Amino acid sequence: MQKSIFVAGAIAVAFLGSCATAPNIARNDAIDDARIAAIENAAKLNGVTVKWINYPLKKDHSVGVAPAMPQATGT
Repeated sequence: MQKSIFVAGAIAVAFLGSCATAPNIARNDAIDDARIAAIENAAKLNGVTVKWINYPLKKDHSVGVAPAMPQATGT
């Protein structure tokens, strides 16, 4: 009896833990609203219905710094 309660509890904890870590991007700043509007307007003009599975995200245009070149040690 205790083993079945333990197993049920472990399954419940695993299920709830997986739900808590799911990303919430329902309305995120990373979603590209302009691109969505452009695609939906073009689809409407052509009589097509758009069903989004994954919303397009804004491109990251940040510029990184290149790693430093290794210096010769002169050995």
